[in-house]
Amino acid sequence: MLTRIEIPQLNAGWRAGQHVRVRVLSSAMGWIGWAESHPFTIATAAKTPEGMVLMCKKAGGWTGRLYEMAKVAGYGSDEGAFGRRVQVMIEGPYGKR
Repeated sequence: MLTRIEIPQLNAGWRAGQHVRVRVLSSAMGWIGWAESHPFTIATAAKTPEGMVLMCKKAGGWTGRLYEMAKVAGYGSDEGAFGRRVQVMIEGPYGKR
């Protein structure tokens, strides 16, 4: 199971193979989950309508809460929901330049 994060405001400045650290600023991430940052590989090339896209595998507590937050918002449902807007902090990109 994956959670797709789209950041349309970031549309350039990275290369294939780089990664970023993500912090989700939402109480839905738990009591201190908003304070954690986790690394994810960038899944798109620069200059796309979606901006930076990250695919986050549900693998533990933090990514599980991220997945549940997106699921509750209806992302990917047949009803045409577009997900939930949440503030995030992005650090990076890191890796080869």
